[in-house]
Amino acid sequence: PDQFSGPNGTVTYPLDLTRPPFISGPGQILPGSTWNFQFWYRDPTGPGGTTYNFSNAVEAVFCP
Repeated sequence: PDQFSGPNGTVTYPLDLTRPPFISGPGQILPGSTWNFQFWYRDPTGPGGTTYNFSNAVEAVFCP
């Protein structure tokens, strides 16, 4: 869902590991799995006049 940044431009999205989006399949976070996350945001001065941009990506390994 849409997220709004605070006055300092940060966004927090809580992750509830007890309620994955799917019981099985691509949405399930399993111990030892590696996931990559990136934030897509509005940027009026985005590259090439696109009005959006992307954050740096972050990789997370979920340990058992």
